[in-house]
Amino acid sequence: MTENTIPYATQVRTAGEVARLLARRRPRPALAAEREAVWRPFEDELLAYWLRGADTTLAEGAALLKRYEALAAAHPLTGRHRDPRSPAAVLRRALLERVSGRELSSRSAGLVSRATASMVARHGAPGSAAHTRLRQDQARRAARPAHHELAALVSRRLARLDQDSGLSDVDAPVAPVTAEEARETGLPVGTPVPASVRALVATALRAPAAVLVQRGVATSAEDLAGLAGSLLAAELAPGHGPYTPDERSDAPEVRDSARAALRRLAAFGLESFPAADPTPRFLAGLAALAGRAGLCASFALEPYADTYTRTVTASVLPAARVSAELLHGTPYARYFGIDFVALRELARADDREGFEQLCAERAALPRPGLRPERPPPSPALAKNPALVEQVRILTSGNLAPLIGEFGVVPSTGWDALARAAFTEARRRGATAKRTARAWRHLLFHLSQCDADRRAAVLDWIDSETARLPAARAAGLAPLIADTRGACELPGA
Repeated sequence: MTENTIPYATQVRTAGEVARLLARRRPRPALAAEREAVWRPFEDELLAYWLRGADTTLAEGAALLKRYEALAAAHPLTGRHRDPRSPAAVLRRALLERVSGRELSSRSAGLVSRATASMVARHGAPGSAAHTRLRQDQARRAARPAHHELAALVSRRLARLDQDSGLSDVDAPVAPVTAEEARETGLPVGTPVPASVRALVATALRAPAAVLVQRGVATSAEDLAGLAGSLLAAELAPGHGPYTPDERSDAPEVRDSARAALRRLAAFGLESFPAADPTPRFLAGLAALAGRAGLCASFALEPYADTYTRTVTASVLPAARVSAELLHGTPYARYFGIDFVALRELARADDREGFEQLCAERAALPRPGLRPERPPPSPALAKNPALVEQVRILTSGNLAPLIGEFGVVPSTGWDALARAAFTEARRRGATAKRTARAWRHLLFHLSQCDADRRAAVLDWIDSETARLPAARAAGLAPLIADTRGACELPGA
């Protein structure tokens, strides 16, 4: 077990949380409309009526129209029959004319001819082999239980389990419908539980955090946020000392244990998601552990400024100060062109206006200037994406406190995290925003490496880029060149 391994089992959600989420699922309108298969037989009969031509009677037509009115009143979920441009609507209007005793105009007759031809071309003539197979397949799909019905069944299964814990076995609650359940619910025996329900139940798996990440259950630091509470509870559990949590809250053993737990959790989140910013919920969990450990947690919390006054919030400048102290003179500072000495002075002076002005200058926006008593609706730090991104750059996306205040050291090595960040940046289909975020992490991780490891990572990046499609490689080339320049400048 490595230094940063989290030895305690935990889960993203408890069984009770999953049960409540499943119980709230409701029918999806599209699926409900799909199950209104009554319209298909009606449209088939309507088409067959016009295809028979002279063999039809006015009484048959009147019966079809009467049936339409009854179906429309009883099955309102789908609006397909109300589309005036649909072939079935054309045939129905023509039938209404005919039943009313009016002769079809040449235009109406032409519309009927085109509508019948369109319906036959699309689905086949009623009674044909192709048409019969299609309707049988549609009927089978419509007869399947709706997802919300199976979700309700799984919710009831989970309700019989411990609601405040996770599940050691996530397969049993999502087994196919049993004979007894079929008698109780009317669901067909053996009906499988849909994938969306199985995926939600999987989030209640109780296992070591590494297992949750490997199995794709925990897909972000947000999913790991609950680990902070689990770690603290485990550290204060019986067996760690003759204290209750309240009695132990200020004991040296508690502080030491909480610090160790904090470092493990922070390092694990960093190693598991090396190209993603810690989420607010994850930061809150770390801050709670830091408080118990007697450590500062200088995180910049969003929103970074008050929406109305545009005043920078109190959490931003302490985070900028920690970043300045950690990253001054590093490739990160050179790549982004940050004067961290000046930034540190702004932070120490709590110069919030100066910080906002710096962000505006870096984002190439007009200087904010003096704020009137009622600010105009101009770009504000609380909402402007370019300004928000500058805050993230200047505060290192809240990564600096993990090292500067918590003393986190990834067991995999900073060079491994840099490689993982590049892998995320080069991913096919990555958006510009996602690539920029991954590159920011890449620069941060490289800045924690010594010169030899940085050089090795850069050489590896060159070899990996050579394997990429030409367009993707060309798009990354300027970023790679600037990164190499930032790493190879004197003093790097």
